This record gives sequence, structure tokens and C-alpha cells, in this order.
Amino acid sequence: PTLVAVRGSITRRAVAWAVGQLRREHATIQGLARQLGKSWKTVWRAVKPALERLADDPAQGGSADGGSGGHG
Repeated sequence: PTLVAVRGSITRRAVAWAVGQLRREHATIQGLARQLGKSWKTVWRAVKPALERLADDPAQGGSADGGSGGHG
């Protein structure tokens, strides 16, 4: 497996860490960007697809209705 996604500037490990921080520690994208030394946009572009995959996977705490989790 590749370490960095094609056209990516953040490693897969950093994306996994960021998603964990968002889910467990209620971190913000801006705070994560500051810690990683990247821009908000760079971090969001890397993290958003991973969050969407989790939202679409009921086994990972997402929901089958598009990830709303019934909060809307």
C-alpha cells in the first residue's frame, strides 16, 4: 500500500490520526491543521473522504441513511 494517496499531501497515517481526533477528542479541522503544519483546506480535502466512508458504514458507527445518525 502507498503511504500517501495519489495527489495527496498528508499520509494515510495522518488521516487516520485526524479522523480519530475528530471522533474521540472532538477536535476541529483548524486545530488539526495547526498541529500538522498544513492548511485547513489541505486537511479537509484529505479527511473528508475518510469521514464519508465511515458515515456510510453502519459497522463503523455510521448509518445506512447517509450518515445523519438520526440527528436531523
